[in-house]
Formats: sequence, structure tokens, C-alpha cells
Amino acid sequence: IDRIDFFVPVENADGFEEFLFVKEGVEKKIGEDYENFRIEQGIPEFGKDYDEGYMVLELGFDRLISYEKGCYTGQEVVARMKAYQGQIARKIVRLKFDSNLKIKNKDKLFKNSKEVGFVTSVGKGFCLATVKKGFFEKGMELENENKEKVSVI
Repeated sequence: IDRIDFFVPVENADGFEEFLFVKEGVEKKIGEDYENFRIEQGIPEFGKDYDEGYMVLELGFDRLISYEKGCYTGQEVVARMKAYQGQIARKIVRLKFDSNLKIKNKDKLFKNSKEVGFVTSVGKGFCLATVKKGFFEKGMELENENKEKVSVI
């Protein structure tokens, strides 16, 4: 298993972390270690990497979407997007870079001097960014304002 996601109802969210880490014995990572793990695994966080203006297909959670289940909020939009081969205007992607570089949150990203996205979270050698359509394919090389290179993975 390369990743585990927990979807917890808002009314049960308070105390869930304590339940998971303390009562269930899962090793709790300190904040920086967790942040590095989250970013390296490509797990966007609400409020840091996206807000309510993003659609689920833009988050990179494609594997978690059911196209067979009926009757859920947003189903029509998701089905329409699938029917058009997932043509989305932007997507949150995981980027890799040399850990000696000074990539920062909110760095603008460019391809051939054209602005194509921005960094939202930075870890050790990895970051998450929102990137425009046409620039989020694996292997795509982008750069920040300082010409430091990052690659979509």
C-alpha cells in the first residue's frame, strides 16, 4: 500500500488524530516529518494546496472516484468531465527538484517564460503545485523565477 486516505465526517474530525495515533498505536510523526511525507506522497491538504474552488478531478485523486456509484453531490460534473476525457484546466501535481535549490511556497512556475502554475507546499526535494493544462504531464520540466528546475513526477 503506497497510501491510505481517511475520509472522516466533519462532526467526527475533532479527536480523530488522537484516536488514530494514540489509541490505535500508529507512530506519530512530528510536524515537519509529516509534512515531508505528505508532500513526497503527493497528498494535497485543504487550505494549503487547494480550497473549495477546486474540483475533485483537479486534486489528483482520480483513483478514489467511483464512476459507477450513483447519486452523490457533484456526480454530474464528475461524469461530464470523464465523458470529455478529463479535460481539466489545472491540476495539483507532485514535483521533484534538487534539494539544494531554494524552491518556496508561492513560487510562480514557468515554461519557456510563460507562467504555468505556482507552488503550494514544499518538502525535502519534493513540492506540490497547481499547474495549468498542458503542463502537468509526467516528465514536464518547469522552472521558478530564479530559473531553478523542477520536474513533474
